[in-house]
Amino acid sequence: MKVLIIGENKTSYSKILDYYKEYISNNCEIYTLDFKDADYNVDFNQPFSCDKQFDLIIMNNVLEHIYNVGVALMNCLTNLKKGGRLIIRTDNALYLPYYLPIKSKFLAKLFGVGYHSTNLAKEIWNENHYHIFTKNHLINLLKKFDFQIEKVMYGIWKYKIKKIIIPIAPRILIIARKP
Repeated sequence: MKVLIIGENKTSYSKILDYYKEYISNNCEIYTLDFKDADYNVDFNQPFSCDKQFDLIIMNNVLEHIYNVGVALMNCLTNLKKGGRLIIRTDNALYLPYYLPIKSKFLAKLFGVGYHSTNLAKEIWNENHYHIFTKNHLINLLKKFDFQIEKVMYGIWKYKIKKIIIPIAPRILIIARKP
């Protein structure tokens, strides 16, 4: 089994493996795609074809950072084997506190409040978010590229302060298959 993890490099991808362990076999080959220190150092906003086809592509909290979503999904389609799976996990546009126009860096860091409504994401974490998605938006996008939807669910990002775990910003998780 060949797995491509987009948005992670050779040193950071291990945290993803545990999260998606039910979809990844123990003896799989893992490849990474990022801007630096990865197996493939490319801009995923541009058409890209790997030297191999993958059984699974994982985009964990990546799609909202890609300004050309159509090209990114076409890249996934191009680089997946027939019957291969695509897993996308992204922010949920329906989680209101994430998008409230509050400019408090403290609240943004602690609870994610106002994270996407201002430039706080860029100021605090040096991230750009170009898109926000709802479940139906993602389903429609994937169907436009002929992906077959297998599973849709919501996930929670948990922020830990000492021994207290605070659930923040529900995420959308979609698993789709290339026909």
